[in-house]
Amino acid sequence: PFDQNRKGLNLGEGAAVLVLETLAGAKARSAKVLAVLRGWAMTNDAFHPTAPQQQGSGLAECMRLAMGMAEVSCDEIGYVNAHGTGTPLNDIAETKAYETAFRGRSRPIPVSSTKSYFGHCLGAAGALEAAITITAIRSGALFPTLRLTDAIESPGVDWLRGAVRCQPLPLAMSASAGFGGSNTVLIFGSVRA
Repeated sequence: PFDQNRKGLNLGEGAAVLVLETLAGAKARSAKVLAVLRGWAMTNDAFHPTAPQQQGSGLAECMRLAMGMAEVSCDEIGYVNAHGTGTPLNDIAETKAYETAFRGRSRPIPVSSTKSYFGHCLGAAGALEAAITITAIRSGALFPTLRLTDAIESPGVDWLRGAVRCQPLPLAMSASAGFGGSNTVLIFGSVRA
């Protein structure tokens, strides 16, 4: 994903399950809280059955809505786990979406696609990537996009590649874009954030 020489997606298999409950309910039963869902949004491009809207406007709006719900600025998001399929149309549209949603940010937004590790799990992709985003918040480890050598040029995006980057991560975003123009963005925070 996001490489100038990308040739498309690889299908994968996997699954993940997230248990959502109120923070008060989790604390009342002494559950181990892994993260807090701070904001979310869904939009639809209504553009094409399989192709993304070319400027990424629907996904960008979804990111803005999720940040609005979470009451955070684009500067507060420390990482984005991208949809990142590796297809020519998606990677360009998604890059444009980040440039739009994070415009005005004081530094480029760190972005990687964890599909480079396990492929595109289709219906399971969003849940799996949300679980990985939560793991990044808990560990402070941001996984790079594998095999990303000649990245799409974007001054607003800090493409993670090479080694794992370790940094405190109070807030992170998981972005998903699906067939039919559906977009979903989740913003997770540490329990302390």
